[in-house]
Amino acid sequence: MGIWRLKCDRGRQWWDFDEGSELPPGVLAKVNEEFDQARIEFAEKKHKQKHSSDRFLRILAKHVPFFPEGKSGAEGEARNAFPNKTHVDETIRKGANYLSGLQMQDGHIPGDYGGPMFLLPGLVIACYVTGTDLGEHRRREMIRYLRNHRNEDGGFGLHIECESTMKGSIMNYIAMRLLGVESDDPDASATRKWILDHGGALLAPSWAKLWLCVLGVHEYDGLNPIPPENWILPYWIPIHPGRFWCHCRIVYLPQSYLYGTRAVGPITDIVKQIRSEIYLEVYEDIDWPASRGKCCPVDEYFQRPKVQSLFWDAVYW
Repeated sequence: MGIWRLKCDRGRQWWDFDEGSELPPGVLAKVNEEFDQARIEFAEKKHKQKHSSDRFLRILAKHVPFFPEGKSGAEGEARNAFPNKTHVDETIRKGANYLSGLQMQDGHIPGDYGGPMFLLPGLVIACYVTGTDLGEHRRREMIRYLRNHRNEDGGFGLHIECESTMKGSIMNYIAMRLLGVESDDPDASATRKWILDHGGALLAPSWAKLWLCVLGVHEYDGLNPIPPENWILPYWIPIHPGRFWCHCRIVYLPQSYLYGTRAVGPITDIVKQIRSEIYLEVYEDIDWPASRGKCCPVDEYFQRPKVQSLFWDAVYW
């Protein structure tokens, strides 16, 4: 019997499945029992409470100290520092003990970076096109995560509390399919219906289209230009990518490289199946250049300036 363990290296945190755990069998069974119960309870109320409240972390910390050398010492110091004179002192002592139990050996307290629903699909697509094996245990938990965060209308949002969008829905639908969920699965079918009811993947915003191009389920001719040549422009020019907001700048850099090289992964059977599932039109008959500026209304937060469209047209042609 294995167990999920939280690993940390210089502040980087990740969950790893420990198949050969050295924990006592009783502790191992108890942790996995509480993990299973947490999964059941979250699934039952997933549409009301979207966040997991780091419950796995807290269950694990309760049974398997992250900082075993300092655990008992921290408890003792907390008792000495906060003698039980009042209820306030007792509360402070308990709080100190609790936080010390969550502390990693390097001193920091880990926390879940939960919320964004467009990061996991990018990882899944990248692993698929590069042939990186995620492993059965990770795939199973990724699928569970996606099922838990599908909205009641079948779609996915940009984050766990967001209403459904085309970007969130198309990205996470593809992630489910690449992870092994069949097209006739109830969750996959509900998401595909949302996508088609809202115009299909041709109406995905540009960042989603780029990922689709890399996977091979969209053509670069249907994507507004992301020219890597912009990086060699003089920095004083307002459209130099180095002047973009930090997140846009960091995203533009690899995207411009992928666009410039027209990077596409292997066209496998699953890629061909996805092509036939996410569009209203037959894939081979789509007029890609005509779809460049299209965007689903729920994803369009404001109208782009005409000068931007003219610039894209000029660069495209």
